[in-house]
Amino acid sequence: ANHVNLTRVVANLMWDSDIAPFMAAAQGVRIDECLALPAEPLPPRRRCWGEVGRRITALSAFRALDAKAYNAMRSTAVFKIKVFDLRGITVYSSEHAQIGEYAGGNAGWRAASGGRPASELTHRDRFSAFEGVVENRDLISTYVPVRGGRDDAVLGVVELYSDATPFLEQIRGASRKFAQITA
Repeated sequence: ANHVNLTRVVANLMWDSDIAPFMAAAQGVRIDECLALPAEPLPPRRRCWGEVGRRITALSAFRALDAKAYNAMRSTAVFKIKVFDLRGITVYSSEHAQIGEYAGGNAGWRAASGGRPASELTHRDRFSAFEGVVENRDLISTYVPVRGGRDDAVLGVVELYSDATPFLEQIRGASRKFAQITA
């Protein structure tokens, strides 16, 4: 619940001023040729989505959004922010290589684009974070629908990855202590 709230705070702070205008421009980038490609072989699909990403990062508002995201997350436990449009396209990621990827098959994106937040706790041996590659970390990722308009419709999805390693270490320590006491 706390991570859902954190993700909503980030979305609230940046949506109207930065993300929504950028997303509107990014939605002008056509994706139908990528969607039309067969699932196999994979390299042509990757090249196509990569080209979508290059077109999105070439948009004039990209650098300002990117700078604001980095400044907002500096020296925090937030390791990555991603923004998806309702087509399932990653229109922004602090890991730039992910921009343009298609998330239509991702369960977290599907839940959030349908109006429900979704979170997942995972362990990563290596992870590309705002401040460089981190290793051996437990991460919580949360997908949150962003709503607006008169009908409170879902406008997009924001995903945040945060470091949960210290919290899980506290739980493990308390469990060990409890096990010693009860033994």
